[in-house]
Amino acid sequence: MTQKPTYEEYLDECLKELNVADAQKASKAFEFNMRAAAQSLHSSYELKTIIAALNNAKTSYAHDRPELLFFPSDAPDKTNFLSKSFDSTIDKLYRRNVLLTKNIPHLPRKASSKRLMFTKT
Repeated sequence: MTQKPTYEEYLDECLKELNVADAQKASKAFEFNMRAAAQSLHSSYELKTIIAALNNAKTSYAHDRPELLFFPSDAPDKTNFLSKSFDSTIDKLYRRNVLLTKNIPHLPRKASSKRLMFTKT
């Protein structure tokens, strides 16, 4: 019977799937991509629409009645997005995909290791 991979084996497999030589290079690429994603989100139409709806909530939803229990607070002018570090992301993937999955290492026939490693994060 094959045992579940260790964290180090899982990390090596992730790096191999990402075509990266070491974790430090993967971490830098991860941080670069997360910054790019945050910038894209900041300038997105969807986020601007959400902030505009929050700004209008005092009049359109609460009709300027601050005595209401759920009177909306001021909408943020600028949003700050939090993201996990590369190490934390890999750690969570390992916990969810290896430690909490009962069928590892016996994957279903149609499941690929890529799909199992990088889903439901």
